Amino acid sequence: MTAAGPALRRTAVLLAILTIGLGCAGQAGAKNTTVYTFGGTGCGPWKAPSDASVLDIEAIGAAGTTSGDTVYAPGRPANSDLWVGTPGYGSEVKSVLNGPVAGVKLDVCVDAGNGSHTSGGGASGVSIGSTFAEPAVVAGGGGAGGLAALASEDSGWDLTTPCCNGGDAGTPGASGQNVAPPYSPRIEGGSGATALSAGNGGAGASGDGSSGDGALSGPAGPGAGGSLIYANADNPTPVDWGESGGAGYAGGGAGSNEYDSATFAGGGGGSDYCAPLTPSRSDAKLPSKFATTDCKIINGVGTKSVSGTAAGDAEVIITSVVLPQPPVAAITWPFMDERFVTSGTATRAGALSSPPAPGAGAYPPIAKFSCIRGAHAAAIKSCTAVVTTDPGSRIQAPRTRTITNGQALPPSAGGAYPSYIKDSLTVTAVSNDGKKTKQTDFYYVYTAGSYPITPPGVHPTP
Repeated sequence: MTAAGPALRRTAVLLAILTIGLGCAGQAGAKNTTVYTFGGTGCGPWKAPSDASVLDIEAIGAAGTTSGDTVYAPGRPANSDLWVGTPGYGSEVKSVLNGPVAGVKLDVCVDAGNGSHTSGGGASGVSIGSTFAEPAVVAGGGGAGGLAALASEDSGWDLTTPCCNGGDAGTPGASGQNVAPPYSPRIEGGSGATALSAGNGGAGASGDGSSGDGALSGPAGPGAGGSLIYANADNPTPVDWGESGGAGYAGGGAGSNEYDSATFAGGGGGSDYCAPLTPSRSDAKLPSKFATTDCKIINGVGTKSVSGTAAGDAEVIITSVVLPQPPVAAITWPFMDERFVTSGTATRAGALSSPPAPGAGAYPPIAKFSCIRGAHAAAIKSCTAVVTTDPGSRIQAPRTRTITNGQALPPSAGGAYPSYIKDSLTVTAVSNDGKKTKQTDFYYVYTAGSYPITPPGVHPTP
């Protein structure tokens, strides 16, 4: 089944929901799952199904792009004095979100936080709430690949050495590759982000360019990669030239440049996040009632700079898992802490809400209980009840016997206040998948002539 989801905010995000039912409530050990796949770019709200037990989250960040507006593939193009760097790859982060996830509101981001069309890759992730202030999972994006203009083969440049690659996303992200001699000073790549801090822009840039640092994630979304901005006296309007760092939990720094020779170093990769594998900043912790488990960070999965559902694309996949619930053992009579008075003719007293008195009704009461199938679970296999009665003697051990629904509870010997006798009814429900639940209610038995008219803490009824 395919359904349209709500429009996501901030930046238009395409949302495809694929619903796949796995398992059936009547099968032993079965579970129901629904898969939601998010593509496009930007962030937007999503609400988990009302019956979700846990949420499996998989996020993939985007790869960076190649330098500037070049049409060349990474490497040295034929008959060219250029070397085009390889963009950095995005990461994949998997985790299970535990806690009160049924109906929880999440902020879902896909390929978000990148600077321009020639920048580092965007990050993908999921946060608790309507903003990205409390992230659970972030998969970083790769840094942009740089570009080197080679003057000639005798200029001191090694034409067999790769140049200016973008840094891969990771925890921490990889730094962008420098541009080696003959350039002096060296044109440095942006540094990769760490788990807790953004990457710095590369040093050695010309006076015409400004290599920006990355930014941390916040309520608006994942941390952005730093941008390389060009401007000079002849061109006063700043231009984003690309070579940005990748976005992530923290963004990577931008690579530096030498504009006169059209040479750019690679951008740094963004960092991933998945508690408890990676540290959390104090301003971005999950609410205490939620927790992530089974965290896995896989580097190099996001090989494309676009989002979608094909291999290598940036995307977020959320699988809502409905786990079978255990059966319910329900006792409807006697109630917990019900009090009875017994003597020669065996009489019953009222409930706790009013002081018991002899002669208030027939004793013993009728046992009433049931076993209820758990939600999305297997059928009930057995429903048994056991009564434990106190003989009122320190010498004799309590007696235990089975009882059926609707059968009278066996009377105990009774006891004198305050040494009352405590009897119990225990019901055990077992489902066909082996899940078991017990419910025990205790009730108290007194000798009619010894029960106080007004028990401690109970006021007599007018």
